[in-house]
Amino acid sequence: FWDGRGGLWSRLGKPFAKAPADFLARLPAGIPLDGELYLGRKMFNDTIRAIKGHAGWDAVRYVVFDAPHDVDPFERRQLVARRFWTDVEDQVRCESPAHLGVLLNAVESLGGEGLMLRQAGSLYEGKRSRTLLKVKSFFDVEATVVGHVGGKGKHEGRLGALHCRLDSGVDVDVGTGFT
Repeated sequence: FWDGRGGLWSRLGKPFAKAPADFLARLPAGIPLDGELYLGRKMFNDTIRAIKGHAGWDAVRYVVFDAPHDVDPFERRQLVARRFWTDVEDQVRCESPAHLGVLLNAVESLGGEGLMLRQAGSLYEGKRSRTLLKVKSFFDVEATVVGHVGGKGKHEGRLGALHCRLDSGVDVDVGTGFT
């Protein structure tokens, strides 16, 4: 989230303190934007490494999805975003459940995680809500927990992952989202 006043913030409200001044200087003053720092498809880990350090920011794109204003409907906010920023993600109106399937398949075939569906005419809320829905294919499989793996780094001494065995005999470690 670009606040339009010099601050670039994560979805969890943490500042991107290592964002170089020249990167921030390219963002429009006075115009808040909601988007994603992006190096490319299937490059999430590379993007994280780049934005946590000082090196690599020159290749980072800020892809904008919305221009937050509390009184404008989504379509008007899109016009504002395009007026002040060139790298705005194209929005497509979903016409039917079948159309949603086609769009989702296309994004996932390119390595995308899923789609964000925004209700037409909706106001900006800055969070997932009943007017902003994430849609992705969900694949699951049964497994048996056969052990655990300790955490590393800042998670030393804590649970890092569950060691699981699939019915096929393949072992996998599952370890995100534990508290």
